[in-house]
Amino acid sequence: MGFVAYVLNAPALSVPAQVTTHLQMHGFCNNTDMNVYDADIKDLLKHYQYFTVYGLSPQTEKPSFYVPEYMRDHGWDIVGTYPKQHAAGGFKVYPSLKDVPPEYRRFVDVFRSSERVSEVVDEVLAVGGVEVLWLQLGISNPEAEARAEKAGIKVVSNRCLIIEHRKYFSENTSNLSNLSD
Repeated sequence: MGFVAYVLNAPALSVPAQVTTHLQMHGFCNNTDMNVYDADIKDLLKHYQYFTVYGLSPQTEKPSFYVPEYMRDHGWDIVGTYPKQHAAGGFKVYPSLKDVPPEYRRFVDVFRSSERVSEVVDEVLAVGGVEVLWLQLGISNPEAEARAEKAGIKVVSNRCLIIEHRKYFSENTSNLSNLSD
């Protein structure tokens, strides 16, 4: 089973702290510098019902398309940015973040390479109004994240919205918290 199929079909998990620490020590997680605690992610997802997907792809097989599609199908109102106009999936897509209505700019979900996150943060800071910067799974740039945090923005890095949604909102939530050392 490929990673995409796994993410879309996997049961939600609540991973014990000792497992997360082990994964971080061995380089599988890069979430130690986030200024948002794991326990706060559920509240963020409940609070922000409108958001922008930075880099919403017209290609339906890419995570930058199917992750926002999944979130929209589960009640979130989503717009996107993409350098070329498209209307894939019926999403409203803007050429840049400055063109996005303010209520959608409060939460920005980023699908850009880690090397491009600094440019995204530059744009986020220039436009203003961003309260949450979410960097999808595999995306992290500690220097850019620190600049966003210094500006008062909550930063979540290297996290997938589908996985987090399933962890906190799925009816089939598996709970591994009973595991002992």
